[in-house]
Amino acid sequence: MTGGRETESDFLRAESAGSSSSKKNYLTEQVLRRGDPPESDKGNVSYRLFFESCPCPVLYYDFSELKIFIDEISESGQTDVWGFLRRHPDEMKMCLSKIRLIDFNEAAMKQFSAGSREEFCKVVDEVMWGCTGEFLVSAAEALAGGSKFFSFKRNVETFSNNYRDAEVKVLLCGEDENSWSHVVVTALDITMRTQTEEELRAICLAVEQSTEGIAVTDEVGNFRFINTAFAEMHGYGRGELLGKNYSIVSGTEEAAVLDEKDKQLSQNRRFEGELQHVRKDGSQFPAMIHAGVVSGKDGGKVGVVKTVRDITAAKESERQLRENQMRYYLLFEECPVALKMEDGSELKAYIDELRKLGIEDIREYFAQHPQEIDHCISMLKVIDVNVAMLEMFKAKSNKEYCDNIGKTFTDQACESFADVIAEFYHGSFCFETENVYCDLCGNTIHALVRISISPGCERDWSKMLVSFVDITGRKRIEHEMVDHRQRLRDLASELSRVEERERRRIATDLHDNICQSLALSIMRLEGLKSSCKGTCEGVSADTIDDICEVMLETVTCARELIFDLTSPTLYRFGLEAGVSELMMSQFKGYDNIKHELHTDEKSKPLAEDISILLFKAVRETLVNIIKYANASNVRVDFCRSGENIVISVKDDGVGFNVEEKNMNKSGGFGLFNIRERLDYVGGRLSIESVHGTGTTVTFEAPLEKEG
Repeated sequence: MTGGRETESDFLRAESAGSSSSKKNYLTEQVLRRGDPPESDKGNVSYRLFFESCPCPVLYYDFSELKIFIDEISESGQTDVWGFLRRHPDEMKMCLSKIRLIDFNEAAMKQFSAGSREEFCKVVDEVMWGCTGEFLVSAAEALAGGSKFFSFKRNVETFSNNYRDAEVKVLLCGEDENSWSHVVVTALDITMRTQTEEELRAICLAVEQSTEGIAVTDEVGNFRFINTAFAEMHGYGRGELLGKNYSIVSGTEEAAVLDEKDKQLSQNRRFEGELQHVRKDGSQFPAMIHAGVVSGKDGGKVGVVKTVRDITAAKESERQLRENQMRYYLLFEECPVALKMEDGSELKAYIDELRKLGIEDIREYFAQHPQEIDHCISMLKVIDVNVAMLEMFKAKSNKEYCDNIGKTFTDQACESFADVIAEFYHGSFCFETENVYCDLCGNTIHALVRISISPGCERDWSKMLVSFVDITGRKRIEHEMVDHRQRLRDLASELSRVEERERRRIATDLHDNICQSLALSIMRLEGLKSSCKGTCEGVSADTIDDICEVMLETVTCARELIFDLTSPTLYRFGLEAGVSELMMSQFKGYDNIKHELHTDEKSKPLAEDISILLFKAVRETLVNIIKYANASNVRVDFCRSGENIVISVKDDGVGFNVEEKNMNKSGGFGLFNIRERLDYVGGRLSIESVHGTGTTVTFEAPLEKEG
């Protein structure tokens, strides 16, 4: 192109007239306006100065062969040349071979990080137009459509394997525009611009989608920008507020508050605080305001940007929180149960260290290091105590209680605290126990203590609620009940011994007096009968026989009565012999029940009162078998187990559910009394039974020490 060409002096005037940015704009404009100079001008100094000084990459192409190639496709009958090329990638790629790079400046090489002109020429076409030629075809389509200018953006890979965003502009130049022999191409690096645009879009999107209201006002307070949240927050449309003064949404604040706001903006160029805002309907709401001054180039104030958040819900939550805190405080302080809140975070850190050291059995650890328990107690920091706690421990104030808390722990309480730590160590968050403490006056306190980690503090134990229920009175009553029970047991045992002595005395009297007298009377009657030789003054021998028979029956009844009162065999020959005789007597007349007794033949010395107790226990069991078991076989076993005698009575009867059987309601001597008596002497009773499988009753009692 020769017409309208600017001279070198034009460029120099632009260079002397303005800044480097002016030169860049001027040169870029000229490149886009001009085409490739004639071959005769290629060595022209002004052309080279202009071409090489251009700050943007400039490439001169000859597209004439491409024009011919496209015309040939069109003449071959293809009505949609561009669709044909895009459907045939090989044909589209062939377009790259139809263009010729005539010249390029140093800026092009620099932008694409080319090491030499030869390296640049080899691959520049693919870099510029894409390896498939898709961008070249798009440019050709625009030129063929009559346009002299076409531009596109793409991400290109430089020779240093970096990717840059580029805006490629194609300008058809020259006198013969139909030949496409002069095409100017510029490739501007717009990476920074693209990134800036993306950042601006992200900022705009964030501002628009923000849930907080955002507004920008000018220096006099008129709205220049508001986002949707700000408009909706105040009940306006965005168009209703733009251009209006900020006072339209400002509430009626006290003068002191407004003065403080203005002061902060003036001194700190920012403000943060709560103000009242007004909606379109006139209602007010509390708002959290963050405001900052927007400065101009000279540093002066040109506006203010503000973020507004409706804190109505937050204020309501604060109110409810205050009410809940007050409610909690009243419940805590006025609760009749002694309460205290402790911070156990230091103890938690200590426990975690022990866990890191691999300590698993914490109880064993404290058993070996008892001093560590006091150390753990000292780690608990009292946060608060209520009135009931102070009264229980006779403390006048929280400080007095906290200063003397160590005095309230007895040795038993310290040992029990190891159990508390062990429970928490293994994942529990609540522990309850009974323990003994001392008040500050030295009085003993029995307390039911419950320690729980507050919800939400499971990770650090920062809040632990401890409650104390004074059970000193209950413990005193329990001790009294235990004493009374022991006295009742002593009385029952003594009564049983007295009863047994009385039974033996009565049995002895029956045996020594009545039975012997009856036996002597029978003998005399027998002698009388023999001396009378059949008759004796009107008394027949048959009459004497009848009298003797009645007297023999009386003796038999007396002996049975003596056995019911006591077992002479038990006293003479021991428990095993007495039980054997008992079984013969109890099952007499019950031929359907087979019974047997087994013993291990070991020595089993027993105190007399224990022997009598076990005899009565076995007799009570045999009576129950006969009455209720419907058994066919009964077996009694005697054996020695260490220093105890063990007697088991087993039957194959109907059985019963032991859990459903209320042993406390047994009448008479009963198994309940037997259990109580065995407990008293250090023995025990156990019953194993299931419906349909029979029953086994086991008695165990201590043997008398030999020697």
